[in-house]
Amino acid sequence: MLTSQKRCRGQQQHGVTLIELMVTLVLLSILLGLAAPNFRTWIRNTQVRTISDALQNGMRLAQTEAVRRSRQVVFFLTNNPVCSASQTADANGKYWSIRTVPLVAGAATETVQCGVIADQAGGVAITGPTAVCFNSMGRQ
Repeated sequence: MLTSQKRCRGQQQHGVTLIELMVTLVLLSILLGLAAPNFRTWIRNTQVRTISDALQNGMRLAQTEAVRRSRQVVFFLTNNPVCSASQTADANGKYWSIRTVPLVAGAATETVQCGVIADQAGGVAITGPTAVCFNSMGRQ
């Protein structure tokens, strides 16, 4: 009987009590509530940065192609996902296209490359020119 009492007194309790768990959950929810607005701002900034990077990369490619081909090249926004010579410029386009400018009137244009601005940044509005033309020296 003496050995059984010593064993009961020497044992320690393992685990977490319900009160400790509830306090931890309340503190975690308060921290998440404070961080949520900053997280939304971070996501929004990331979407804007993604679109601006896509536009900048497309325009740099158009500028490079103008110098490489030694002729005028136009970068424009469009809503047509198909990369073809029949694309038209659109102010709020979700896609971009690079096309050569004909050297003489009536000559065919050549589509250099097309791309998408951003797949998951639907709430970002793009303002500014619909098209940018680069001359053979790479200047606007």
